[in-house]
Amino acid sequence: MMSELGTLFAVVVLVYLVQCIVWVGPGSSVFTLSGAGDGTRKKQGFIWNAFELAGVAANPLPPLRPLVISDWPDFRISPEGCCHIPREGPPVAVPWEKLTVTTTESRLLFNGSPVLKAGEAQIHECADMLAQIRKLKRGKRQAAIENRLRRSLRESTVRRKLLVFRRRSQWLRVLANLQFFLLFVAAPLGFRLLGLKRILWPLIAAVALLSISITAEFWALHKAVSAKADGTRLKSALTMLLSPVAAMRACDIVSRDLFAGYHPLAVAAALLPREEFRVFAGEQLRACRFSEYPAAYDGQTLERLMEQLVRRQGIVTEELMRPRNREDNCVAYCPRCLAQYRKQRSECADCGHPGLAPFPPAENFASLPPIAES
Repeated sequence: MMSELGTLFAVVVLVYLVQCIVWVGPGSSVFTLSGAGDGTRKKQGFIWNAFELAGVAANPLPPLRPLVISDWPDFRISPEGCCHIPREGPPVAVPWEKLTVTTTESRLLFNGSPVLKAGEAQIHECADMLAQIRKLKRGKRQAAIENRLRRSLRESTVRRKLLVFRRRSQWLRVLANLQFFLLFVAAPLGFRLLGLKRILWPLIAAVALLSISITAEFWALHKAVSAKADGTRLKSALTMLLSPVAAMRACDIVSRDLFAGYHPLAVAAALLPREEFRVFAGEQLRACRFSEYPAAYDGQTLERLMEQLVRRQGIVTEELMRPRNREDNCVAYCPRCLAQYRKQRSECADCGHPGLAPFPPAENFASLPPIAES
């Protein structure tokens, strides 16, 4: 009997570890949210190219920390229309008059072509934004686009939402951690010390009560945070009622779309310590400046607003555009990802950016002002 219980316990642990994997779009930014309200950046793990997904592993041990997913749309808009880059081929521009936007629970499509894979709340936010801008006359679209970008980069609003989430999710986090201890600590000890017959039905009753409580807390919090994500809320609630293991990760589902509509840079400014934010900000600024999109679209406006946010954090934006240190014998670097090379190349081997930037002579490089340490 004990060997059978051991096998069952191993299966439950395996199922739980699978539940700790969060699937996101390859371009998503992922952060771990701590109980104090700050966070750390999570690197994406396994990339599933066939489904355009990347797996990110959440911390499986208590205190269970939720993941925050920031899905910024990989398309650009202007007063004339929208532009996106398909998986293969050059950018595709679509005038507003010929644009048809359709949505599924996890995808946004332009004229049938997928342009964004994200959570349901983010999909609804993007679709609503596009509908509002499309209704405007051409002369008013530029101001509406800039206002939308400006709102998306307000780190003060992100901080307020984060504070509200921490307060309102307190009971959900407590219940989820209790469920963990009940299944993975109390249940094995109870089976070993008291036996299966004495512990089975009390355990089932306790697990069922906790699962119902978690589902109720999740429903209220998710509805307050992501009111339009009805499909995600219903499916997740049913899953939690049927699977106590899934109920432990309830907070991940709420936090996933907590900052739908906000740029990853604003989320990072609210969550990350200074040095981590500095690295992340450099990646975001360089990706924006050296993107493949035509200059006519909103890239310049976005870059300007991103630079303003970085300067508000006390960081000089020009320092993020060059390597902090020159490696031995390197003569050039990629202006997009800062990879360094000992020989000139036609494009970067890491990110594919065409054209490398030459280093100045060694004596001139050494005379450049040092990059400020945090």
